Amino acid sequence: MNIEERELKIISDFMGKSDWDLILSTWKMEVDYFGINLDDFFIEITSNHIDPESAVKMCFLWQRDQLKQRTDELLGQLSNRTTSFIKRGDCLSSGERNTMTYLSKVKHDHEQVIALLIGASLRSRFNRYPVDQWPSRIAIEALYELIQSYWDQSLGSKPWHSACSSVLPVINQDYGFSINTLSGLILYLASEHCKLLSKYNLVQVVVK
Repeated sequence: MNIEERELKIISDFMGKSDWDLILSTWKMEVDYFGINLDDFFIEITSNHIDPESAVKMCFLWQRDQLKQRTDELLGQLSNRTTSFIKRGDCLSSGERNTMTYLSKVKHDHEQVIALLIGASLRSRFNRYPVDQWPSRIAIEALYELIQSYWDQSLGSKPWHSACSSVLPVINQDYGFSINTLSGLILYLASEHCKLLSKYNLVQVVVK
């Protein structure tokens, strides 16, 4: 068995007969258990004190318990026309902010949101891969390519710069868990997404 054949076997053993529908149902099963509704993650703040072009760039990730305070601060800044000095209220890296922007673009399509979240979780591990805890990286990269094929084409094939070390702001501590199966991995990543979805809101400014 040559190298290519060995790699194909590794991928086949990991993926089995799983497809996107099975991955999707596994993810939903875990998230639904915690009573999380994807629509509740996305919040829109309306304002007539900003032009549409600037509003597109207004995308923030705020903790839920700070939502009212942050909203009042932002609306005050917008009404005073101080958009050059907007206090974001988050500390996202460029890769993480890109992810939030992508999510805001596809928020009305839950499958797109889920595919992006899973892809972002996998992409966040590529620069610090948990070799001893996760399946072969070859298999995970194959899974990443499968997930990527379901993304909206407007995001392109490489939505994150290669230098981005993190593209999701909430990440599990991988080194405490051992994962051997695809279903186990998807459940594990879904638990990661539950932390993000339950603690934060993705906030957009829209023109009234």
